[in-house]
Amino acid sequence: MHQIIMNIQKLRPIFRVALLSGLFALSMFFSFAVQAAEVYKLSVDEWDRPHDAKSVSIIQPLPDVIANWQSKENQNIEIRYPGGESGLLLATSLRDWLVVLGVPSGAIILTSGSADFTELELLVQ
Repeated sequence: MHQIIMNIQKLRPIFRVALLSGLFALSMFFSFAVQAAEVYKLSVDEWDRPHDAKSVSIIQPLPDVIANWQSKENQNIEIRYPGGESGLLLATSLRDWLVVLGVPSGAIILTSGSADFTELELLVQ
């Protein structure tokens, strides 16, 4: 790291400013990209019940997830589910209901390995 700083200091002032400005802009971009994914949590117990279209459309956080997804073009909804067959069944059921509510299946990504086995995590990104 010290060597990099020494090399930057050897640059002409105009190049140094341009390099540091570029590095700052890049760090701001990555900071924004990391913050861009909104995470919503849905209890497995809440989801593992019989549903109809009316009840699904008001289960929190699904209205917020869909509204966030609709707010920008080319976003996806990632469903992170607990591993195993039962987790996959829950995530598949949730994906199917999201499709019924208007989200194209191609915009939904299923990912095994939720951090908490009692929750499904939905990320809008």
